[in-house]
Amino acid sequence: MANVMENRALNALRRHVTGAIERGEKQPILEQRADWQTQARGTNAQEYEIYVAAAKSLGWRVKTYDEWVNS
Repeated sequence: MANVMENRALNALRRHVTGAIERGEKQPILEQRADWQTQARGTNAQEYEIYVAAAKSLGWRVKTYDEWVNS
């Protein structure tokens, strides 16, 4: 399923770039804003708990809090 979602995203980006080039746009690539950041869902401790639950459900090795904060 992840590959399908990834392929859809890549295909959408390809269509965007191809269309921009065909329209003669100088910079067809989207740029990230300097003030952009991932939306926070609470404190770092709360965010870590979300990560732990997701990692466990996926069968991943759960990082310690320090490993997670520094990754």
